[in-house]
Amino acid sequence: MRCTVFLLLFAVGLRLFAQSSADSARISNLLAILAERHFAPRTIDDRFSADVYDTYLRALDPDTLFIAPEERLALEKDRTRIDDQLKLGVPAFVRTCDSLMHAGLQRAMKMVDSNGQGTGATPLERRWEERMHARAQELETALNAAPTEPIHVQRAW
Repeated sequence: MRCTVFLLLFAVGLRLFAQSSADSARISNLLAILAERHFAPRTIDDRFSADVYDTYLRALDPDTLFIAPEERLALEKDRTRIDDQLKLGVPAFVRTCDSLMHAGLQRAMKMVDSNGQGTGATPLERRWEERMHARAQELETALNAAPTEPIHVQRAW
């Protein structure tokens, strides 16, 4: 399943802002290949959409640092529509995620000054800074651990 989802998302995202006719043709070809040649073909339906939705967001922003919770709620409408979008040849979900991720990265860059110190001006900024510092501390602890100690890091970047 993960291989299928990543293959599908890679193909859809390959030329995200290309002409819609080119996108449509690529998506049609990919769906045909998945249906005809995949070793474990799946039905492209609402369940498939939900799996793509969850897998893509988890891979794109696992710690919800860049796509804010309220933005994720707005994306929820696409949870069962991705299959319909793909059948129409329109990668709307991927484009929306790309725009939200870009905006999130811009927000993050504004939060950090040139010395790498955060500003903590808003609750979102404080939440982001706290998570970034927590991850940095986990990594530092893991790197400084004695060789005989097990290394525990929740998620590698």
